[in-house]
Amino acid sequence: MTQVARWGTGLIIGAPSGGLKGLGTINVATEIYKQDSAYSNPDAVLEKHYTGKVVKFADSPFADYPGLMSLKELEEFTKKNWHLPRIHRDPMGIFDRGDVLLEKVEELFLYDFEFNNRF
Repeated sequence: MTQVARWGTGLIIGAPSGGLKGLGTINVATEIYKQDSAYSNPDAVLEKHYTGKVVKFADSPFADYPGLMSLKELEEFTKKNWHLPRIHRDPMGIFDRGDVLLEKVEELFLYDFEFNNRF
């Protein structure tokens, strides 16, 4: 059985094919499909870190990834610019910004691995 919730005359939550029949479905992911294929994130950050270059994902927008900064360089950059490298204040789509945020998460793991290997 499908549970359907309705607010006023607009938003309906539930299976798009069950219960109340609407005119279609809402694409809340917006950019989930790019160039007629499911969106996927290339891991240029990890490839660059472990191989020293980006080959497998050379055609991705992140192929120009410069590599990890030292923590001291990163600290100086954030003191001067008040943001992390490659995260700018210009408007971006959700997946463009999401890719940059994933890049930062991957960098955090690499810093953590480096810290963990010290002991």
